Amino acid sequence: MQQRCKHSNATYTLYGNQLSLVNEARDLGVLIDVQHSFKLHINVIVAKAHESRPNTSLFLSHETETLIGAFITYVRPLLEYCPSIWSPYSVGMIKRVESVQRAFTKKLPYMKCLTYKKSLSAVCLESLELRRLKADLTVCFTNIIPSEIFVWSSSSTRGNSNKLYYQDSRVTVRQNLFSVRVVQVRNKLPEEVVSASSVSAFISRINSMHVSFLMFCFSAVCFFIYVSFRAVGSAF
Repeated sequence: MQQRCKHSNATYTLYGNQLSLVNEARDLGVLIDVQHSFKLHINVIVAKAHESRPNTSLFLSHETETLIGAFITYVRPLLEYCPSIWSPYSVGMIKRVESVQRAFTKKLPYMKCLTYKKSLSAVCLESLELRRLKADLTVCFTNIIPSEIFVWSSSSTRGNSNKLYYQDSRVTVRQNLFSVRVVQVRNKLPEEVVSASSVSAFISRINSMHVSFLMFCFSAVCFFIYVSFRAVGSAF
Protein backbone atom coordinates (compact mmCIF):
# COMPACT_ATOMS: atom_id res chain seq x y z
CA MET A 1 0.00 0.00 0.00
CA GLN A 2 1.35 3.42 -0.93
CA GLN A 3 0.44 6.78 0.51
CA ARG A 4 -0.31 9.64 -1.86
CA CYS A 5 2.81 11.73 -2.20
CA LYS A 6 4.94 13.56 -4.74
CA HIS A 7 6.66 10.31 -5.71
CA SER A 8 3.48 8.52 -6.78
CA ASN A 9 5.38 6.65 -9.51
CA ALA A 10 7.79 5.05 -7.06
CA THR A 11 8.07 1.25 -7.15
CA TYR A 12 8.92 -1.15 -4.36
CA THR A 13 10.40 -4.62 -4.49
CA LEU A 14 10.66 -7.51 -2.07
CA TYR A 15 13.26 -10.21 -2.77
CA GLY A 16 13.46 -8.99 -6.36
CA ASN A 17 9.70 -9.07 -6.93
CA GLN A 18 7.92 -5.79 -7.63
CA LEU A 19 5.06 -5.12 -5.22
CA SER A 20 1.73 -4.03 -6.67
CA LEU A 21 0.21 -0.78 -5.42
CA VAL A 22 -3.15 -0.98 -3.65
CA ASN A 23 -5.45 1.57 -2.06
CA GLU A 24 -6.17 -0.55 0.99
CA ALA A 25 -4.84 -3.65 2.72
CA ARG A 26 -6.11 -5.93 5.46
CA ASP A 27 -3.79 -6.55 8.38
CA LEU A 28 -4.94 -8.87 11.19
CA GLY A 29 -8.55 -8.28 10.22
CA VAL A 30 -8.37 -4.47 10.04
CA LEU A 31 -8.68 -2.66 6.70
CA ILE A 32 -6.09 0.10 6.38
CA ASP A 33 -6.50 2.71 3.64
CA VAL A 34 -3.89 5.06 2.20
CA GLN A 35 -5.18 8.00 4.24
CA HIS A 36 -5.29 6.00 7.49
CA SER A 37 -8.84 7.21 8.10
CA PHE A 38 -10.23 3.66 8.56
CA LYS A 39 -13.48 4.79 6.91
CA LEU A 40 -13.51 1.70 4.70
CA HIS A 41 -13.02 -0.60 7.68
CA ILE A 42 -15.78 1.15 9.64
CA ASN A 43 -18.19 0.98 6.70
CA VAL A 44 -17.51 -2.74 6.30
CA ILE A 45 -17.99 -3.69 9.96
CA VAL A 46 -21.08 -1.47 10.33
CA ALA A 47 -22.70 -3.06 7.26
CA LYS A 48 -21.88 -6.54 8.58
CA ALA A 49 -23.21 -5.66 12.04
CA HIS A 50 -26.48 -4.34 10.60
CA GLU A 51 -26.91 -7.60 8.68
CA SER A 52 -26.21 -9.62 11.82
CA ARG A 53 -28.47 -7.55 14.05
CA PRO A 54 -31.13 -9.85 15.53
CA ASN A 55 -34.57 -9.47 13.95
CA THR A 56 -36.88 -9.22 16.95
CA SER A 57 -39.85 -10.49 14.92
CA LEU A 58 -38.09 -13.80 14.19
CA PHE A 59 -37.29 -14.66 17.81
CA LEU A 60 -39.61 -17.08 19.58
CA SER A 61 -38.88 -15.20 22.77
CA HIS A 62 -39.55 -11.47 22.81
CA GLU A 63 -38.01 -10.99 26.22
CA THR A 64 -35.69 -7.99 26.30
CA GLU A 65 -32.93 -9.91 28.11
CA THR A 66 -32.87 -12.61 25.42
CA LEU A 67 -32.64 -10.09 22.59
CA ILE A 68 -29.92 -8.11 24.34
CA GLY A 69 -28.00 -11.33 24.94
CA ALA A 70 -28.15 -12.13 21.22
CA PHE A 71 -26.95 -8.62 20.34
CA ILE A 72 -24.04 -8.77 22.79
CA THR A 73 -23.02 -12.23 21.59
CA TYR A 74 -23.37 -11.95 17.82
CA VAL A 75 -23.31 -8.25 16.88
CA ARG A 76 -21.29 -6.17 19.30
CA PRO A 77 -18.06 -8.19 18.87
CA LEU A 78 -18.07 -7.19 15.18
CA LEU A 79 -17.85 -3.55 16.23
CA GLU A 80 -15.31 -4.06 18.99
CA TYR A 81 -12.48 -5.96 17.34
CA CYS A 82 -9.21 -3.98 17.75
CA PRO A 83 -11.00 -0.65 18.39
CA SER A 84 -7.78 0.94 19.64
CA ILE A 85 -6.49 0.72 16.06
CA TRP A 86 -9.43 2.12 14.09
CA SER A 87 -11.49 4.08 16.67
CA PRO A 88 -13.23 6.89 14.75
CA TYR A 89 -12.61 10.53 15.58
CA SER A 90 -15.05 12.32 13.26
CA VAL A 91 -18.61 12.88 14.45
CA GLY A 92 -20.01 11.24 11.32
CA MET A 93 -18.04 8.01 11.77
CA ILE A 94 -18.78 7.87 15.51
CA LYS A 95 -22.52 8.16 14.78
CA ARG A 96 -22.22 5.56 12.01
CA VAL A 97 -20.82 2.96 14.39
CA GLU A 98 -23.34 3.91 17.07
CA SER A 99 -26.21 3.56 14.57
CA VAL A 100 -26.09 -0.25 14.91
CA GLN A 101 -26.88 -0.25 18.62
CA ARG A 102 -29.25 2.70 18.22
CA ALA A 103 -31.32 0.79 15.64
CA PHE A 104 -31.31 -2.32 17.82
CA THR A 105 -32.60 -0.56 20.93
CA LYS A 106 -35.39 1.06 18.91
CA LYS A 107 -36.69 -2.43 18.06
CA LEU A 108 -36.84 -3.57 21.68
CA PRO A 109 -40.25 -3.77 23.37
CA TYR A 110 -41.43 -0.44 24.83
CA MET A 111 -38.29 1.38 23.66
CA LYS A 112 -39.51 2.94 20.44
CA CYS A 113 -40.61 6.22 22.03
CA LEU A 114 -37.52 6.63 24.21
CA THR A 115 -34.42 8.58 23.31
CA TYR A 116 -31.24 6.59 22.66
CA LYS A 117 -29.70 7.69 25.96
CA LYS A 118 -32.79 6.70 27.96
CA SER A 119 -33.02 3.38 26.10
CA LEU A 120 -29.44 2.51 27.06
CA SER A 121 -30.13 3.42 30.67
CA ALA A 122 -33.31 1.32 30.71
CA VAL A 123 -31.57 -1.84 29.45
CA CYS A 124 -28.26 -1.21 31.28
CA LEU A 125 -26.13 -0.85 28.16
CA GLU A 126 -23.28 1.59 27.50
CA SER A 127 -22.78 3.51 24.29
CA LEU A 128 -20.23 1.98 21.94
CA GLU A 129 -18.23 5.21 22.10
CA LEU A 130 -17.91 4.91 25.88
CA ARG A 131 -16.92 1.24 25.60
CA ARG A 132 -14.16 2.15 23.11
CA LEU A 133 -12.89 4.81 25.50
CA LYS A 134 -12.73 2.30 28.36
CA ALA A 135 -10.99 -0.20 26.06
CA ASP A 136 -8.38 2.45 25.17
CA LEU A 137 -7.70 3.20 28.82
CA THR A 138 -7.44 -0.49 29.69
CA VAL A 139 -4.99 -1.18 26.85
CA CYS A 140 -2.99 1.86 27.94
CA PHE A 141 -2.88 0.56 31.53
CA THR A 142 -1.61 -2.85 30.45
CA ASN A 143 1.12 -1.38 28.23
CA ILE A 144 2.61 1.32 30.45
CA ILE A 145 5.33 -0.73 32.18
CA PRO A 146 7.39 -1.91 30.43
CA SER A 147 6.51 0.10 27.34
CA GLU A 148 7.97 1.33 24.08
CA ILE A 149 4.74 3.22 23.36
CA PHE A 150 4.45 5.62 26.28
CA VAL A 151 6.92 7.89 28.08
CA TRP A 152 6.54 9.29 31.58
CA SER A 153 6.01 13.03 31.85
CA SER A 154 7.94 15.30 34.21
CA SER A 155 4.93 17.61 34.56
CA SER A 156 3.51 18.02 38.06
CA THR A 157 0.40 20.01 37.24
CA ARG A 158 -3.07 19.04 38.44
CA GLY A 159 -4.34 15.53 37.90
CA ASN A 160 -2.71 12.26 38.91
CA SER A 161 1.00 12.10 39.74
CA ASN A 162 1.79 9.43 37.12
CA LYS A 163 1.25 11.40 33.95
CA LEU A 164 2.33 10.29 30.51
CA TYR A 165 4.11 12.56 28.06
CA TYR A 166 1.77 13.94 25.39
CA GLN A 167 3.36 13.88 21.93
CA ASP A 168 1.89 16.92 20.23
CA SER A 169 1.41 16.69 16.48
CA ARG A 170 0.20 18.94 13.66
CA VAL A 171 -1.04 15.99 11.63
CA THR A 172 -4.65 15.00 12.33
CA VAL A 173 -4.01 11.33 11.62
CA ARG A 174 -1.23 11.20 14.20
CA GLN A 175 -3.27 13.13 16.78
CA ASN A 176 -5.84 10.36 16.64
CA LEU A 177 -3.42 7.45 16.95
CA PHE A 178 -4.05 5.36 20.04
CA SER A 179 -0.67 6.18 21.58
CA VAL A 180 -1.42 9.91 21.32
CA ARG A 181 -5.17 10.32 21.83
CA VAL A 182 -5.38 8.17 24.97
CA VAL A 183 -2.69 10.08 26.86
CA GLN A 184 -4.68 13.22 27.67
CA VAL A 185 -7.72 11.24 28.81
CA ARG A 186 -5.55 8.96 30.94
CA ASN A 187 -3.77 11.97 32.50
CA LYS A 188 -7.11 13.34 33.69
CA LEU A 189 -8.01 10.20 35.65
CA PRO A 190 -7.98 10.36 39.47
CA GLU A 191 -4.96 9.07 41.39
CA GLU A 192 -6.85 6.10 42.84
CA VAL A 193 -7.70 4.86 39.35
CA VAL A 194 -4.25 5.02 37.70
CA SER A 195 -2.61 3.55 40.81
CA ALA A 196 -4.65 0.32 40.59
CA SER A 197 -2.56 -2.75 41.41
CA SER A 198 -4.03 -4.97 38.66
CA VAL A 199 -5.96 -4.83 35.41
CA SER A 200 -9.12 -6.16 37.08
CA ALA A 201 -8.85 -3.48 39.78
CA PHE A 202 -8.33 -0.78 37.13
CA ILE A 203 -11.37 -1.93 35.13
CA SER A 204 -13.46 -2.05 38.31
CA ARG A 205 -12.47 1.52 39.23
CA ILE A 206 -13.09 2.75 35.68
CA ASN A 207 -16.54 1.18 35.71
CA SER A 208 -17.32 2.78 39.06
CA MET A 209 -16.58 6.26 37.69
CA HIS A 210 -19.49 8.40 36.58
CA VAL A 211 -20.07 8.24 32.85
CA SER A 212 -20.30 12.02 32.55
CA PHE A 213 -16.76 12.48 33.91
CA LEU A 214 -15.23 10.03 31.44
CA MET A 215 -17.09 11.56 28.52
CA PHE A 216 -16.12 15.06 29.70
CA CYS A 217 -12.44 14.06 29.63
CA PHE A 218 -12.88 12.54 26.18
CA SER A 219 -14.81 15.55 24.84
CA ALA A 220 -12.17 17.94 26.17
CA VAL A 221 -9.47 16.04 24.29
CA CYS A 222 -11.54 15.99 21.07
CA PHE A 223 -12.07 19.76 21.38
CA PHE A 224 -8.32 20.28 21.88
CA ILE A 225 -7.57 18.24 18.74
CA TYR A 226 -10.19 20.21 16.77
CA VAL A 227 -8.76 23.58 17.88
CA SER A 228 -5.21 22.44 17.10
CA PHE A 229 -6.28 21.27 13.65
CA ARG A 230 -8.00 24.61 12.91
CA ALA A 231 -4.96 26.54 14.14
CA VAL A 232 -2.62 24.55 11.92
CA GLY A 233 -4.97 24.96 8.96
CA SER A 234 -5.13 28.74 9.37
CA ALA A 235 -1.34 28.95 9.45
CA PHE A 236 -1.08 27.86 5.80
